[in-house]
Amino acid sequence: MEVNIQTALAQAAQNLATAFTEATVLANDVVPGAQSAFDAATQGYQAGKFDYLDVLDAQRTLFEAKGQYVSSLAGYHKVRADVERLIGRDLDSLKNLPETKVNESK
Repeated sequence: MEVNIQTALAQAAQNLATAFTEATVLANDVVPGAQSAFDAATQGYQAGKFDYLDVLDAQRTLFEAKGQYVSSLAGYHKVRADVERLIGRDLDSLKNLPETKVNESK
């Protein structure tokens, strides 16, 4: 039973790290890039440089990126709940644990 729990915890921890990385990349890179492209397409349309379909395409891309981010964030929180279930406490409470020092005397 203990081996099964440790294996499940190791897998859940890996999934948590992956979900965190995915959500972070989407939030910091993908969504802002899609927002910039949409803003540029909107300005280009207003200046007569782009068709309205270009604006709609950029908008669709932005909405898809935001949807991916929300989905990724939901996945992160689900995996986080799995880890917390396996360890029996809130992950934030682990930050408040006192540090233990190994006794080096023999």
